[in-house]
Amino acid sequence: TIDALNSIIKKPSGYPAIIQALSTVRGKLFIGIIEKRPDQGVFFRGWLRRLWEITEVAQGLNR
Repeated sequence: TIDALNSIIKKPSGYPAIIQALSTVRGKLFIGIIEKRPDQGVFFRGWLRRLWEITEVAQGLNR
């Protein structure tokens, strides 16, 4: 799943898909799991930070 999400992140057309995925229950659970696993930390934190930046930009464009 991480590889799939990374491939989405690399494509600008994937941004709406990311926002849609994050808004699902599974997406929220996924984020919850990452937050509870600091041992996975550095990779996931960098990845999530990028994800949130993309989400913020895309939401800004949608306003």
